[in-house]
Amino acid sequence: MPIFSNKTERCLGIDIGSNTINIVELSENSKKVWLKNYGMAKIKEITGKKIKETKHDPFSPFVDEIAETIKIILREAGIKTKKSFLALPDFSSFLISFEVPKMKKEEVESAIQYQARQRVPLPLNEVTLDWNLTDIREKDGEEVLDVFLLAVPNETVRTYRRIAEKAGLKVGALDGEIMGFSEIFGKEEEVVMAVNIKRWSTSVNIINDKKPMQSSSLNVSLDNFKENVASVTEISYNQNNKEEDLEKSDERVKRALANELLKKVQEIYETYTTSKERRINQIILTGRGAKIREIEEVFNENLDTEVDIANPFKNIHYTAILEDLLKESGPDFSVAAGMSLLGLRSLEK
Repeated sequence: MPIFSNKTERCLGIDIGSNTINIVELSENSKKVWLKNYGMAKIKEITGKKIKETKHDPFSPFVDEIAETIKIILREAGIKTKKSFLALPDFSSFLISFEVPKMKKEEVESAIQYQARQRVPLPLNEVTLDWNLTDIREKDGEEVLDVFLLAVPNETVRTYRRIAEKAGLKVGALDGEIMGFSEIFGKEEEVVMAVNIKRWSTSVNIINDKKPMQSSSLNVSLDNFKENVASVTEISYNQNNKEEDLEKSDERVKRALANELLKKVQEIYETYTTSKERRINQIILTGRGAKIREIEEVFNENLDTEVDIANPFKNIHYTAILEDLLKESGPDFSVAAGMSLLGLRSLEK
């Protein structure tokens, strides 16, 4: 479901975060996917500037800094590939699931446009739309089409294209992170929930039979997780606190806060399983917050579903010496690895 797409032989997956940029380069040889290279850098450490949270397009004022950080990563890692699939931030996009009656192919676009006007909180001439028809099923004796819609403000699309141009990249596609998760974590005939815990937000992504079904952005983030820990401990909170500060806090505090996240995830979990009459087979925790041990523990204790920490390199080939390092850094590179794999898979279509 890329907003604009071109095929490529080797691809970079790029995840631009509010603090860190992660890049993964994958290639395919003899029907096996190989990790060619990867890299990560913090924007502030490279440029001395910190991206601030805004309600709209936080990256627009920092195009030069982001592009410079990408160029440093590519240079230091020795990456030559330019064709890239970039993940769009969930907080700057609208990801919507809905159903329409089964209809003729030529009528589908008009029906989706109508639904978009009702559901997207911006004029349609200010956003770029794309969608997937994810399923055909029976409801109340009638066949319906399940639609997964991505709406991205044109301003955000322009920002990402400017970043790519300044970094010397060729954009293969811009897409929501759930599309990469569908490739890297999706399983045939199973439902997987990927909970991506980031600095500014947490996204909950549901993938059925390797197809994106729904994505929800929660107002629960690593920043407010840290802030809440600081409010009931002796840690002095500021926006520069590191994730390691959480490890110094009382375990009971972290478990209580993990339960707050659990409540929001459970609402999505129960709504999906009830409305779709499908059980969720696996929950994958990813993003920086996945490294907070208490979150995994609380989820495992309260959900009747397998809960795992993300390992996006599980089915990717790489030199054995990287085994421990990739297992540790997996949650950080999940989005980038998924987008790179999405780029490779586009060759097969």
